[in-house]
Amino acid sequence: MQSTSRNDIKHPCSNELEKFLEHLDAVEGKSVNTLKAYKRDLTNLLRYLHEERNLPVSAGPERIFEDDITGYLEYLGKRRVKREGGKIRTGKISSATQNRCLSAIKAFFRFCTEYKIVTSDPSLDIRGGRQDKKLPVFLTIEEVIKLIDSIPGSDLAGLRDRAIVECLYSTGLRVSELVSLDIDDFPDRGDTMKVLGKRSKERIVFLGEPARNAVEAYLDQRYSESKDITGDSPLITNQRGGRLTSRSIQRVLSDRSKKAQLRIIPTPHSLRHSFATHLVQGGADLRTVQELLGHARLSTVQIYTHLSLKDLRERYLDAHPLATAETNEIP
Repeated sequence: MQSTSRNDIKHPCSNELEKFLEHLDAVEGKSVNTLKAYKRDLTNLLRYLHEERNLPVSAGPERIFEDDITGYLEYLGKRRVKREGGKIRTGKISSATQNRCLSAIKAFFRFCTEYKIVTSDPSLDIRGGRQDKKLPVFLTIEEVIKLIDSIPGSDLAGLRDRAIVECLYSTGLRVSELVSLDIDDFPDRGDTMKVLGKRSKERIVFLGEPARNAVEAYLDQRYSESKDITGDSPLITNQRGGRLTSRSIQRVLSDRSKKAQLRIIPTPHSLRHSFATHLVQGGADLRTVQELLGHARLSTVQIYTHLSLKDLRERYLDAHPLATAETNEIP
């Protein structure tokens, strides 16, 4: 008898969930990663309602009530979590994860209400939990330079990895934006490059001279080793010439950072944070950083106002009319 995987098990609201995901894709233009996240979070909710609350597979969204949703959020806070080695223990899910799931649930019921699938929204009065805002993890300027300098440029793999780090740090691109670039997207001349970000929003980013040189050196080596390259070929490729994935870039960055003996192992997003942090520390205003990162709201980039005590002291000494040498002591 053929076993049935968990992904094959049906759940309530299957048709409505598919319509919702199609709407997010076709109408709202959500990214592939966003669609996957919504599908995962909502499927987990619907499976919970079927398995723990006996909601029939044939049930529609009108059978889901406020206490079903709050019950699921409470379940998330104490659900059993798998750990390495096959051991299972009870682990608390973070407020951020619960709020992300609630956001997906609210979006689903807004869709159902708008399209008259339900007459009322059971998630309307549910509020997310408070969560602490964490400062972003970023490298210092010296650490970025150390990482780049540690990557040998004597072979194609090294040239590629240098190009990846230089490009992420110089432009502030999301890793998903970098892997989607084709050779034609790289400018023939100049330092500006158009990228397609979230919600298919186009923006301009700038390539510093080191980044441009790194990408050109990598492409020159590729052209010398292969003639089967066209304008719509991926800008960054794996060893087989296929498009590199976000996960692969994460592995590249992890391996190179360990060899460079950095104090932290950065993710591609850490380089994006480093880009924004160093801009703010260098005097860039938040509006500029917002535009370069492609964020819709200014509030999203306010986390980059964090500065070291040394930076704050130096700016104070430069700006305050009565600052004296005695103020140089740091308690």
